[in-house]
Amino acid sequence: MSIGRSSKSIQSIPQAVWSADANAKVRTQRESSVKQENIQDLSKFKFANEIKVDFVKGARMRIMCRFLGMDCDTDIKRIEHDPPLRTYLTSLMMMQTLNDFMESIDYSYAGELDFDDQEDSMPCIIKSWRIKDQEYSFVTRGFIYFEHPSGNREDNIVFEVHAAEHISITCYSKSLNDSKNMILDLESYAKKNNCIRGAKLKGINVHGSALAEVDVKKDANWENYYYPDNLIDVVEEEVFEFLKNPEKYNDIGIHGRGCMFQGPPGSGKTTLGHIICNNLPDQTVVWITPEVIAEAGSGGMMGIKAMYGVLEFLSPCVIMLEDLDLFSTDRETSGNMLSLGALMNILDGINSVKNVVTIGTTNRIDVIESALRNRPGRFDRIIEVPNLNDDLRERMFKKQLKDWKNIDKLVNYIVGRTEGWSGAMAHEFVKNLEMKNMNNASVKRNLTKKIIEEVLSKMNAFGIGELAKSMGFTGEG
Repeated sequence: MSIGRSSKSIQSIPQAVWSADANAKVRTQRESSVKQENIQDLSKFKFANEIKVDFVKGARMRIMCRFLGMDCDTDIKRIEHDPPLRTYLTSLMMMQTLNDFMESIDYSYAGELDFDDQEDSMPCIIKSWRIKDQEYSFVTRGFIYFEHPSGNREDNIVFEVHAAEHISITCYSKSLNDSKNMILDLESYAKKNNCIRGAKLKGINVHGSALAEVDVKKDANWENYYYPDNLIDVVEEEVFEFLKNPEKYNDIGIHGRGCMFQGPPGSGKTTLGHIICNNLPDQTVVWITPEVIAEAGSGGMMGIKAMYGVLEFLSPCVIMLEDLDLFSTDRETSGNMLSLGALMNILDGINSVKNVVTIGTTNRIDVIESALRNRPGRFDRIIEVPNLNDDLRERMFKKQLKDWKNIDKLVNYIVGRTEGWSGAMAHEFVKNLEMKNMNNASVKRNLTKKIIEEVLSKMNAFGIGELAKSMGFTGEG
């Protein structure tokens, strides 16, 4: 069971129905839990109504009958949440929010029980998630009992949750409509209040329950990292504004956005993902790499397809597909990898989910442009993330070397010696200066051309930078 539209799959399943007449006859839709030979005997007792529940087969149903104020289990109406998009994760989000949901509508928790195959009681199975530095524990197998504030047992509610080889959430009450509405209201509540909302996730397993969070760079923002103004404007409008005010865009027929960031290695595409995470504290970001798909093997494609249900549950949100050029480029799968063409087809389904921003990154737009050509709707914007120009390098060096003497006099010299460098290379230059200062007491953060050239020479000698010499480490072997 997973999350989606519930109305088509909800059905009433009476367990058995006792009639109210004096003969206490039994009508059976499936199999009565009361033995037929005992029915004649019960009709002879003045206290027949008091002992009917004792003839219900199984401790779990007898306990439920008593808790719901029913004479027999056939009076109980059961609704099972079983929508078409089946994922463990969305169902677990409903289980995680169940107690809070019932408290929000003034029901009080009365206890939880589970039973083995012999109907003996056993502890419920509890699952724990650690998300955003908080621990969340919830029942994933067992019966959970909730009392109505009126004190009338017939208004009580029982939920049965089961997450094993299959997953299901079932609501028991006196009324089919009550059970149906409880399931639908729980689903709506869970979409807004689950603990995953706002999390930044990676390596997500939609068919299981594995969750891992992205280790987001806390300092990733427009002040600490350097991008052209036109790129910043596009991200602000296409990503941040859309996700923070989706209804405004929906009113003019825009229900999702797609952005492809392309540029050379080290230009800051991954860091853009971290900036996006930091600027969207209330929106969920799901980060997917080719390695995640490869590890999923043949289930990789199904995993992304099943992501539709998760994204619908968590929208407005972001799905980030990193290093698209590392996906296989042929039309069929290559080994365990998902083909790029197949991935692009899957994006059609993702784009059909309302209020989701799809972000892709690539070092080689030439590898994937054929898959994008004549496929409108996958990505609305293809945005170049260039190496740092002179102005951006000057800003960066002035800020990051502000504690060094003579930086104002020598910044233009550094800019001239680092032409064509990426942000990653420029950061490495700053780190090398700091290490030289740390390991040489005579430096004392006194910047000179001699020190600058020594650092550049070391970087070039060991194969870092476009002017690297063919000596030292080559990156081979």
